[in-house]
Amino acid sequence: MRKHHFRARSAVLSNRVESFWGDGMRNRFTVVAGMATLALHGPTQAAAQSSSGLEEVVVTAQKREENLQSVPIAIAAVSASMMDKMQIVDLSTLVQAVPGLQYSFAFSNPQFTLRGITNYSNGPWVESGVNIYVDGVYSANNQASVFSFNNIERVEVLKGPQGTLFGRNALGGVVSITTKAPSQTPTFDVAVGYGNFDTVSGKFYGATGIGPNIAADIAVYAQKQSDGWGTNLYDGGKLHYGEEAAVRTKWVFTPGDNTTLTLTGDYEHTEPPILGPATINGVYSFVNIGPAHMGGFWDSYLPDIGLLDVTKYGGALTVNHELDWAEIVSITGLSYSKVEKNATRPAAFPYNPQNPAQGQATSGFTLNALQNVDTRTITQELQLKSPASAKLKWIAGVFVLDDEIDNLAYRVPITGTAVYTDASQKTESYAGFGQITTPLFSDATRLTLGFRYTSDRREVDGNTYTLAGVLVPGSSIVSNPEPSKTWKEPTYTVVLDRDITDKVMGYASYTRGFQSGSYNISSSVNEGPVDPQTLDAFEVGVKADLWDNRMRVNTSVFHYKMHDLLVSQNIDNVRITSNAASAEYKGVDMDVSIVPIDHLTITAGAGYTEPKYTDYRNATFYRPNPNNNGTFVAFVGDATGNQIAYSEKFSASLSVNYELATGIGDFSLSAIGNYHSGAHYDAQGLLAQPAYTVVNTSVKWTRPGAPWDVKLWSNNLLNQKYVSTLFANTPVMYMNPAPPRTYGIEFGYRY
Repeated sequence: MRKHHFRARSAVLSNRVESFWGDGMRNRFTVVAGMATLALHGPTQAAAQSSSGLEEVVVTAQKREENLQSVPIAIAAVSASMMDKMQIVDLSTLVQAVPGLQYSFAFSNPQFTLRGITNYSNGPWVESGVNIYVDGVYSANNQASVFSFNNIERVEVLKGPQGTLFGRNALGGVVSITTKAPSQTPTFDVAVGYGNFDTVSGKFYGATGIGPNIAADIAVYAQKQSDGWGTNLYDGGKLHYGEEAAVRTKWVFTPGDNTTLTLTGDYEHTEPPILGPATINGVYSFVNIGPAHMGGFWDSYLPDIGLLDVTKYGGALTVNHELDWAEIVSITGLSYSKVEKNATRPAAFPYNPQNPAQGQATSGFTLNALQNVDTRTITQELQLKSPASAKLKWIAGVFVLDDEIDNLAYRVPITGTAVYTDASQKTESYAGFGQITTPLFSDATRLTLGFRYTSDRREVDGNTYTLAGVLVPGSSIVSNPEPSKTWKEPTYTVVLDRDITDKVMGYASYTRGFQSGSYNISSSVNEGPVDPQTLDAFEVGVKADLWDNRMRVNTSVFHYKMHDLLVSQNIDNVRITSNAASAEYKGVDMDVSIVPIDHLTITAGAGYTEPKYTDYRNATFYRPNPNNNGTFVAFVGDATGNQIAYSEKFSASLSVNYELATGIGDFSLSAIGNYHSGAHYDAQGLLAQPAYTVVNTSVKWTRPGAPWDVKLWSNNLLNQKYVSTLFANTPVMYMNPAPPRTYGIEFGYRY
């Protein structure tokens, strides 16, 4: 009866979706609901009786440990073993396992996009629209949060706004990283590897008990890539090379049965393989004018190479104390980061000539910028929450953030006098929040209500000077119409979920989220701030464990409405950032995991989003220069109805892992393919990455009866040519290419 009842509900909901969203979305929802309904029948009886199946996945999406399938949120959870098999080594490669998640990297400014939601302004003073948390500590600086994975227990990607529990800027979602907890039992794990492009890597993890109530660990990671992916045709030097080193430690002290103190510390230094602007005329068919791209896809022609140096360090103290009726949690975080970079940009076009000989100078090249950005962030969160066994689940808390960013920049404009800017932005944020989940009429139905109120204050200071120390008119703090501003914003959520069967749960939710307002201190502090963006999100989902836990199907359908969307515009030939648009996002995603036979696991995921501007009449468009000198000029156009910049409509992934035991050892065979339909990087639709597919593979052999193993791996096996971002910087189009095929070998020892 429950199967027929579920089919009827699916049909009714499908009709409502059609009337609410229009034609087209009904068919997509019917497919999703139909797949979940068919899954209720299960496979053959022989397969269903097998004792081997999928492991339970524990997540902390609601600030407490819960089974993934009982949380009414769309979540993609990736375990440490899965990341190892799929060669997911950092946040930039996490996108290969999470459809709907995108990563772009332009001039050292990383951006994460989830379901089409991102922050459309660059710079470390603009917090990401997808929050990054590490062991419950918020990372405010997106440049400092892009680190390599080493001692990771799991990564959770929470899709959709999470403003109630995770606060400001969780507009698109949250990436929550949980590191390993040390144990009293001595553990030793070391690996060394070598890959193409003369890449050497090593990692170490060790944990042990220090005393009866203290356990500690240390994790070390280092990699150096000496050869570049490409060549600088100007001087024959290498491009796209770099190195990084990181260390993290965690100490756990249990002075009593009800109290746990966790102290963590981390340090990382990164010189990533970045490149200054590379032109795209001749690379993609949609750009056929302007300076020609020199050499191969990963090559360029630059008198000087842009460099980036990132150093970050910090620590956190978490205190957990259990009472008879509640649990008290205190999380204190402190982090520092320093970003040093320079960038080279051609100041006159076209190149002279289009195909210059190696070493030949070109007119107009100059060192464009030197920049140092220092960030200090302090966070404090206090939580009071119900015991894990309580039927009525609740949490209440406060959150405080104190953040300061200093930007010292030296710039040589295309025309005019060289200047330097000394600017800063300070942020003080306070929030109180609460959420309660209660049974409604029966234990099978639950209602969740959440609310958060945030007070955000930012202020700027600084000036811009000529090299002679003369204040540049109109560029100082005294010219700013609002040098400080406070925003007070509520966020809230309402969720209704119900157990359709003991293995199938459905939910519907409405959530409000917001992206905090901010200033742009890249070149001066005379501009006023942009206001917060707000998002209304509606979502319906189904989670099911089927076939004797051999199959897991999670689906969701969502509809977002964005207000005061932050965009980059060209007004009177001056590029500014403002709240100038509104938008909507309609979509569906699905995650499926299945164990068809013992030792074989197949995981598939897909996400489809229709992101479009509903009102954007002052967008920046580009067209060929009427003087026919091979360059572009900007003009104002109407982007209403166009696809949103930095968004992608469709992505999908398929991974296969097979564990094979033989007389000569155990083999783990893994492959993951990730398809992207191609992102749009501007409001006009001119800069559109063509579709591409990335395939990663690995084979690991473990010696019988010994803790030795060897892994052969390859990333981007098909050697796809795609970009981490495309962007227009008048008067020419640029690209940052993503890595080509990489491969290598790794030797491991585990005790």
